[in-house]
Amino acid sequence: MKKNPVPIIKNMLKNIFLIIKKFALLILLFIAVSVLGEDEAEDIDIEELVRVIIQSSPEEVVSGSEWTLTLLIAHDNPNRVAVVAPPFPEAAFLDKVLKGPRIINPANGQTISPLQMKAMLEENEDNEEENEFKSVFEHWTFIEYYFILTGEEIMEFESFRIITPHWQEETEPFEIEIQPPKNIIETRRIRLVWENLPSSLETGQRAMFSLRFSNSSHANEFSNINFLRPSVPQGHILETVIPGAEDKSNGIALQFHLIPLDAKPFVMERRQITHNNIIFEIPAVNIRVNPKSSEQENNNTNAENRDNTENNVLLKFPAISIAVGNNTIIYNIFKKECDEIYNNAKKLWEGGKRAEALAYLRQNERDHVTRNILSFIRREAERVLGINNTNNEIINNTFLPAREVMARAVLKETAFRRIPDIQGEVIDNFKEGMPVLVYPIKITNKNVWRRIVTNDNMKISGWIPQEKIIFY
Repeated sequence: MKKNPVPIIKNMLKNIFLIIKKFALLILLFIAVSVLGEDEAEDIDIEELVRVIIQSSPEEVVSGSEWTLTLLIAHDNPNRVAVVAPPFPEAAFLDKVLKGPRIINPANGQTISPLQMKAMLEENEDNEEENEFKSVFEHWTFIEYYFILTGEEIMEFESFRIITPHWQEETEPFEIEIQPPKNIIETRRIRLVWENLPSSLETGQRAMFSLRFSNSSHANEFSNINFLRPSVPQGHILETVIPGAEDKSNGIALQFHLIPLDAKPFVMERRQITHNNIIFEIPAVNIRVNPKSSEQENNNTNAENRDNTENNVLLKFPAISIAVGNNTIIYNIFKKECDEIYNNAKKLWEGGKRAEALAYLRQNERDHVTRNILSFIRREAERVLGINNTNNEIINNTFLPAREVMARAVLKETAFRRIPDIQGEVIDNFKEGMPVLVYPIKITNKNVWRRIVTNDNMKISGWIPQEKIIFY
């Protein structure tokens, strides 16, 4: 009897199908392993490419304290790194911003300064350990934001945008919870402000000014406030006077009579005095003192001539010859334009408009090809006014918080306050000619307050009246 071939063929096809199925599973398994290996490799690459580390100090953030937010950025040249910061929460008052090099172990976040690294390498003469040390640590850039915290809340920070020549990155949004002070006896803070401070004096000239409570009702709380008396800077006579009943009712704490003997600034640092569980905050004082002019001694000329003498002798505008130096070629090519800029600035300076002269120099330093010559003249003029360590116009300040471009300006002499209020604490007195960056606003009002940051290596931020600003 002849066998039916159909079942045989079916079995053969079934076996072939099973073989193909097993072979396909092996191929899929191989592909999966390959993909998994690629994913793992990608994961390793991502870990190795950590480019921004955020650190908070101290770890426990407490209301009323100082707090530092640090960005560590994987780039070895701070001048090539820019950071666009988000708007900061109201509870975090930005006090200052610092930027510079930092040496870091990316694996654990340990950081040291370049000077510390140099000292460690000098102490260790073992080449193997030195090579191991250098393989672990890398040169990065740090940017530190110093805040004073004023509330108890959860602060929300949006993304920081980091920009380098080779890459850009945005951090993830994060939150910081501000805790109330723990195990601390509740203290009061009383602020005082200076009134009628002169901007400048001559030696032997007498001045009267007052220290007043920001809230006049505090004046009647204390029968004895001798603990607020300051120490007297050398080279000056300072007489402290207890105010009368009427002045005291208006909030006056102490009155002072000042006579400078030497031609050097009258300076009193910012003070915090704790008395009976109360913290008294007293702002700084900085009064410029000039030598007594011969015109005033002889009483032969009027006040305008005395001012001109101060401009021409005491605050002499730098000569252009000291600025040419190694820039002779560029000066000879653009001599006519350069001399015109110099003469215009000198005319403003000698006319008593020194801040305007510096603004004019900075504008041309930024825009004109002879910027090296103009920046040298401008720096020397700033030194005459006692202003040092300012930034040149070619320096980029984009690591400061900004949503829009910050305007550049120079200040007239003015008080610098912690809050936008005439009763606010005076942190310092800005000298005329101080360069600043001005935060943008959408309103225009001649009496409006503007937030500024100094355009120098200190990067101090605060508030001043708009009328004291000279934009360029």
